[in-house]
Amino acid sequence: MPEQAVRSSRLAEARLAGGDLDGALDAANYGAALLEDKVSSVRALDRLKEFSLQLEPHRAVPSVREFRERLQAVPVAA
Repeated sequence: MPEQAVRSSRLAEARLAGGDLDGALDAANYGAALLEDKVSSVRALDRLKEFSLQLEPHRAVPSVREFRERLQAVPVAA
């Protein structure tokens, strides 16, 4: 299951690089949901935080703000 969370961050990065912001956020939110509910993975959380930094040019978009807030609320994996 941690692999799925890491893969979702990679997919999010690839979709963002391809200009698909909505698709990128879908993938990233899937990874965040895994971390909230089922998975404890420092690696996956770090990957999603790295992805969040890549969203800086889109910080004014409501769905980006929502994702970033969600990610901040994810408990730090132990």
